Amino acid sequence: MKKLVLLNFLLAGVVVSSCTSYEDKEYGPVAYTIHMEDGDEDLFEGPIEGITTIKFTPEEFGFSKNSVGGMRLKEITLRTDNSLGFGAFDNLKIEVSSSNTDMLTIGVLNSVPAGNELTITGLDEAKIKKFKEVDEFYLHISGNLLEDMEEAFSISGEFTLRVESSEKED
Repeated sequence: MKKLVLLNFLLAGVVVSSCTSYEDKEYGPVAYTIHMEDGDEDLFEGPIEGITTIKFTPEEFGFSKNSVGGMRLKEITLRTDNSLGFGAFDNLKIEVSSSNTDMLTIGVLNSVPAGNELTITGLDEAKIKKFKEVDEFYLHISGNLLEDMEEAFSISGEFTLRVESSEKED
């Protein structure tokens, strides 16, 4: 009898959770600044990265944190004042993580054009989960530097996420 009651509760939980429908909402644009390798002026050929902390406050964009089901990167714009521009990189990777989640790659640029501004579209299959449980998350940008540099490399810009929210438009 206990097994039957437990099975009914589990089945009811599956039915309720599968009935939740989500609507895409935009989270952003959110501004950020990252200093590759903590702003060091001597950067060496090979892999380098920069990390910054982003506050997660969906209420600023019109929906509650509790309504968030999952997120995907819509797009991220990167800008630099570095004289070599983004042509100094072989590739770039955008990732996110938090204290509650593993690192997840949400955007990739395998061939980086020259210039001081570029936009990367998010990977549709890269769904960010469990972010309704965090107050902040980490934005990681990494790439493969083609040659040594004697100047700092900073990146700034903004990004927008597509957020699945259970809150419906009125």
